[in-house]
Formats: sequence, C-alpha cells, structure tokens
Amino acid sequence: MAHPTKELQELLEGFHSLKRALEVKSGTCMFGDYAITNAQWLALDVIGRTENASIKDICSVLGVTSSAATQVVNDLVAAGLVQKRPSAKDARAVAVSLSPKTKKVLAQFRTGMLQNMSKLFSVLTKEEFETYRALHTKLVTSFTK
Repeated sequence: MAHPTKELQELLEGFHSLKRALEVKSGTCMFGDYAITNAQWLALDVIGRTENASIKDICSVLGVTSSAATQVVNDLVAAGLVQKRPSAKDARAVAVSLSPKTKKVLAQFRTGMLQNMSKLFSVLTKEEFETYRALHTKLVTSFTK
C-alpha cells in the first residue's frame, strides 16, 4: 500500500521530535559529564541486559560490523563506562560488562525514561494504547525480519 509522501514526512518528523523530547527530559544525551551517542546507549543497554556481552551481541543490535561495534565498546571503555576482558568461552573473544558506576546510573536512567514514557502515553486511553502498541509491534516485527 503506497502512502503519501507528505504524511510519511510528518510521521518521520514526529518520531524525531518525540525522540528529542524524551532525550531532553531524561537527560539521555549525557552520562555524567560524558556525552553519549545513540549507538553507545544501545550498546550499554545490550551490555546491561546480557551478562558478559560479546561484540557479536552488540553487532546484532546495532546492525553494524564487528569493527564498528568494537570501536563503540572501546570508546565506552575509555570513558570508564564498561569493562572488557577475555571471554571464558573463547579466548579470541572479549566479554563486555558494565562498570559498577554505570550499573547504578543506568538503573536511574531506565526509571526516568519509563516515567517519561508513561507521561507520553498518558494522553491515550487504554484502548488507544493497546492499538498503538499492536501497530508498533507489527511495524517493528515486519521491518526487522
């Protein structure tokens, strides 16, 4: 089904506006004094959810090469946000984990982000939210296959 370009452009602009508003309200662009890129936030999320995340884990979420994922991890290591050590399963690979400070700050960030998401969706009725969630899931699932 073809959609008019103007309406698609409005949706795209709306996505960007919501993302910026959530970042500003949650302080997602900063980690203490360190500015975080979107790729770094995604990597931190993967590392936080996965004990001893691998570069391959990060590659799959970011949709980038192992070289690019390694660069993101190296930048996070340099900032003191993650720790890297040889993998227990494969000596050629590395295991990446959050630093203790990062675990604490990331937990606070998630709490703030969930509060802001709750405010964002508070304008919808329960039925509207369920419809939005179902449509969102359909789009994400169909586009990421």
